[in-house]
Amino acid sequence: MLSTQQQNAGSSDIRTQALVLQSYSRALLEGRLSSHLKRDVRVEIGVLALGTFGDFSDRVDGPSSLCSYDLGGRYSGVLEINQSLSFSIVDLLMGGRGHPPVETRSLSALEQNLLGNIFEAFAEDLQRAWYQLVPETWVVGQEAQFTYSLDGFFPQEKMILAQWGVEIEELAQGSIQLGIPLAGAMAGARRTVQAYAEAENPLDSALSDILALMLQVVLPPTNVTIERMLSIEQGDILEFGDWEVASDEDGVEVVVCVEGAAKYSGRMGVSGTKKAVEIGDYLEEDTVAGLNEYE
Repeated sequence: MLSTQQQNAGSSDIRTQALVLQSYSRALLEGRLSSHLKRDVRVEIGVLALGTFGDFSDRVDGPSSLCSYDLGGRYSGVLEINQSLSFSIVDLLMGGRGHPPVETRSLSALEQNLLGNIFEAFAEDLQRAWYQLVPETWVVGQEAQFTYSLDGFFPQEKMILAQWGVEIEELAQGSIQLGIPLAGAMAGARRTVQAYAEAENPLDSALSDILALMLQVVLPPTNVTIERMLSIEQGDILEFGDWEVASDEDGVEVVVCVEGAAKYSGRMGVSGTKKAVEIGDYLEEDTVAGLNEYE
């Protein structure tokens, strides 16, 4: 059962969760459903937020397929496959065309067993996706039920909520919703990030391809008088006269910042159809100090 203790989650925590969820949706969720259904499945993450189990339940629109997961005997998570997608999945598994029924009905025992196999497979995928941040074993707790909610959760339990839009070729559309206990996710994330920071060679860590750094490309600062600023109007041109002006072929010279700190010189240009930056040299300490004086 989840702890009701309040947990504070910073923006870096949420960014880490978002990366894991994006990886899960692309590499695991799409592949798992495509393999089971023998159809092309597209998955897009639509919602990622901090909330409660009550918020999770509010998003359950009518009876749906719900399954709880036991995480190492310490925490509980919950997964929902919404009504229309549930019927489409079982119809495809039984050799049908994947169309949901015209009228709402309950799932038969056979249909629930088929969906139970999907939830069992999802447990393996969830454990694989989250093992670096929530190093617990994921097993099905309560068997899949076609219902509005599940027992054993407090409405105010803090959770990380994720919701995906799912499209099975042109046959069916629906959503899958996941609630992960915030206490377990945050504790696991912070333990892992701390170990990553203390490692002799962080590149050897499995987190090196999960954790992201924020890059910014900025024009070098310049001084503008108060009189000039007060007279600025739309369409005016501000000149950065103290910095090199490059030709169009070479690109405009810029500063590349990593996590807000100036690191490299670079030139802004185009690569194919995308804007791009060619990295130059590391900025000298004196240059970085001079740039920081403008902050």
